[in-house]
Amino acid sequence: MPDALSAPAPSKPFNLAPSTKKGSKNRHEKKAKASVLKARAATQRRVEDSFDFLGALSPTIPQNVTYSGADIIKNGQVVIPEDIIPLMLWELCELNFRAEVTIMDRMKVPGLWKENAGGRQEMIFTMFPDAALVPRMPLLSPSQSLGGMDGPITWRNNRLEPLRDILSSWPGAEQVPLLAFPAGQLPREVRVEELEKTCFTFYCQAFFDFYGRAPVIPRQFPSNISS
Repeated sequence: MPDALSAPAPSKPFNLAPSTKKGSKNRHEKKAKASVLKARAATQRRVEDSFDFLGALSPTIPQNVTYSGADIIKNGQVVIPEDIIPLMLWELCELNFRAEVTIMDRMKVPGLWKENAGGRQEMIFTMFPDAALVPRMPLLSPSQSLGGMDGPITWRNNRLEPLRDILSSWPGAEQVPLLAFPAGQLPREVRVEELEKTCFTFYCQAFFDFYGRAPVIPRQFPSNISS
């Protein structure tokens, strides 16, 4: 007869209850699905509200609109020619950049705007050939853009230096060699391509950190459009 030390250990009772881990996983999945459905419903409401808003404005929308010599709205109908769509998108990128860099500057250095808002705005305007946040006429030439992504070296440099001067006063710029120089004191030997990469890398990261999305930046002028 085996002694107590050699006796087999009693087996564990069979557990008929459902797995706690599995139940917890199902609850998390249901909660996540409910959150997605809720977010989709909220998005749908915002879209519907936007259409309602646009519908309320429809009486004020011109029945005929031209852009770059072409009809884009005729008798109340959108008739945008495909060949000018790249030009329109290019201009939208330009104008969005102008607005976004101005807003970001106000957020990053509010003290400078409080001291001299007019001077700070003028500093930003020096990036743009027409010296305006919103030009009176369409931007129909690459020479009217910031030139951050395209264009001859001369006018690219003329527009990049003001951008560098603006970014040099933002928090964190002191840690970036080319941005650490005070405004107007950038060495002449700096290559345009190097300056361009530094400015837009810093700007895009700062914008993303603040808004959680990529900024709209200047693009190459459409190659199929004559300047």
